[in-house]
Amino acid sequence: MVKRIVNVVILIPVAIVLIVLSVANRQPVTLAFNPFRPEDSLLSVTAPFFVYIFLATIFGLVLGALI
Repeated sequence: MVKRIVNVVILIPVAIVLIVLSVANRQPVTLAFNPFRPEDSLLSVTAPFFVYIFLATIFGLVLGALI
């Protein structure tokens, strides 16, 4: 029961913050993997910024669970 309450107290604010960030950051952003030629389209990805935020959050959760 305590674990469920702690999950709700932690996960609901995180979800609210992620929703607010995803609504506010819908502009396309280019992530370039080539530092010497950032305009190289082969090694760059363009996506809305909230996609990068979600991917970073998921990566952090997985990494934290593994550790």
